[in-house]
Amino acid sequence: MGIKSFLFIVFALTLFVSDAQALNLKWLEFSPVKYFTAEDWEMIRQAAGKALKEKPNGETVRWNNESSDHYGSLTPISTLEMEGKTCRDLVIRNFAGGVNGGGTYRFCQMEDGTWKTVGGELGK
Repeated sequence: MGIKSFLFIVFALTLFVSDAQALNLKWLEFSPVKYFTAEDWEMIRQAAGKALKEKPNGETVRWNNESSDHYGSLTPISTLEMEGKTCRDLVIRNFAGGVNGGGTYRFCQMEDGTWKTVGGELGK
């Protein structure tokens, strides 16, 4: 649920801000998330849960929405402990609306079992 929360926040901000540049969100104009459908979001949420909870580092989970022709992949690349929490770095790649995009993000498992992003894109 961590990726869903992160992506929902980014998506919600674009809906409520008339000038995305005011929040330094201009990059969203060139991002696949601009074109995602509700079904895409659900598929990404499920793929992220599987990647974070079940897959070893280096093993990719792919999602593909045939009805929107959008697709992507999520690959955990490292696992570490931070402040008593299990954290994983996840490479996220997506394609939608003719646009490729992605990045590497750190997710940590909370006490209630959910996964949340911590910080922004790694390496930026």
